[in-house]
Amino acid sequence: MMPMRGLFLRPMRYNCFWLLAFFLLPHWLFAQETHDLMHTIAMKRAVGPIKIDGILNETAWTNQNGMGQFHQQFPYDTSLAKMQTRVKVAFDENFFYVGAVCQQPKKYVVQSLRRDYPNGTSDIFFMSIDPFGDKLNGFYFAVNPYGAQKEGLIFNGDELSVDWDNKWYCATQQSDSAYTVEIAIPFKTLRYKAGQIFWNVNFARNNLLL
Repeated sequence: MMPMRGLFLRPMRYNCFWLLAFFLLPHWLFAQETHDLMHTIAMKRAVGPIKIDGILNETAWTNQNGMGQFHQQFPYDTSLAKMQTRVKVAFDENFFYVGAVCQQPKKYVVQSLRRDYPNGTSDIFFMSIDPFGDKLNGFYFAVNPYGAQKEGLIFNGDELSVDWDNKWYCATQQSDSAYTVEIAIPFKTLRYKAGQIFWNVNFARNNLLL
């Protein structure tokens, strides 16, 4: 699946900033240096409100192509995923927004609809955010096709604690060929250093149908 590393300018003061995207295997939380700086995307300030309903019909979404070409982990980690994902991003004064279209027939593996479900047991779309730029510590957010949430703190690069709970918003919609995810994370939910302009972000999926 696809992660990103990028230039993050303070959201209250800018209309656009650049994200530098690179590919990563989905089970890694943060990237290796060899994958850095392969792709770029401009993340723009949302024009008008974004309603978190799982329907990506706002101008902030329809005016951009987003990112695709996700790679798979299994059975070969050098191949493109058979069921692709397209991710779009936006921001305003208060929120970091993510919209994703996850190709998959409506045959989901979902163990639980409760918050903080176990890892590795459900189809999910997830993201790991590293505002510190150290690829060791950060924040984890996951959504299954029915909108159940999971969040946690990342430490030591690949360890996750789900004891951390905080407020963020998401919604999903399902069709015969894909499910869509819409996420809004308040900037006040995240911690980041003043003046830190690089963030690492990894977008990935569990697709147990494969």
